[in-house]
Amino acid sequence: MLVWYHQPQVINVLFKEEAHTAPIPGLIFIATPGKLRCYAFKGKARPTPQTKLFYAPLGNMYSNGSFCTGNCDTPKDNSLSSIPGWERFVLECTNTHTGGTQVLRSASTYQEMVGFYKRLAGAAAKDFPTKELIPVPGEPNQLTLQDALSDGGAA
Repeated sequence: MLVWYHQPQVINVLFKEEAHTAPIPGLIFIATPGKLRCYAFKGKARPTPQTKLFYAPLGNMYSNGSFCTGNCDTPKDNSLSSIPGWERFVLECTNTHTGGTQVLRSASTYQEMVGFYKRLAGAAAKDFPTKELIPVPGEPNQLTLQDALSDGGAA
């Protein structure tokens, strides 16, 4: 298993018909051979085992933290050299649908997600509004990084 994180950043969020330069929250990546899960977290500090996880506010997201790969090429291993490939897959892939999971409080459809990022870009926002993040359910209430790692990359 390979685990790393990114602090919040501003990226080009790509959609089928358009792209918007907007902020995203910090992301935690968990790779196992041929599979990636990705979660958001609040703040800029390095995550700890107790860090609470939220759905990554991106398209193509499933409720278990994985993504629809569509026709994208993804790394087949979880070595250090696969990190750039996994990051390209998450951060540079076109968001084409919601994956059946609501990842933003104010956007339950694909078009609402596009509109959310369009508004952030139009306001030249530098920080992601973390009140929009939706917690990943876990025992007893919300999934933590420790919980996500203790399942061995399953889910």
